[in-house]
Amino acid sequence: EKITEQATKENLEYGCSVIQQSVIEKAINKVKDDLPIKEAYEARRKARINGVPFTNDTVSKYLDRLPDQLKQGKTGVTNGQFKVYEDFKGLFQRNKPSNTAE
Repeated sequence: EKITEQATKENLEYGCSVIQQSVIEKAINKVKDDLPIKEAYEARRKARINGVPFTNDTVSKYLDRLPDQLKQGKTGVTNGQFKVYEDFKGLFQRNKPSNTAE
């Protein structure tokens, strides 16, 4: 019974990882083929190469409405804002299925 449970668990984890990889690959391909995304990426790349901050007037008008705690400053995100991203990344990593047997 224990062997059956372990095999089932490993098969489920493997199946989930295969599905996840497939979804990621499809999303990447879709993003690569999307013209507005390509244009936005190119505009950001050019700004980075030229050493200037990227700005987007369409987005900027909405960002101005955010509370100060959520706004990105001239020097980037604050330590507190960065911690939110790190905490979110940690949630994903803790819930990520492993491909190895325990």
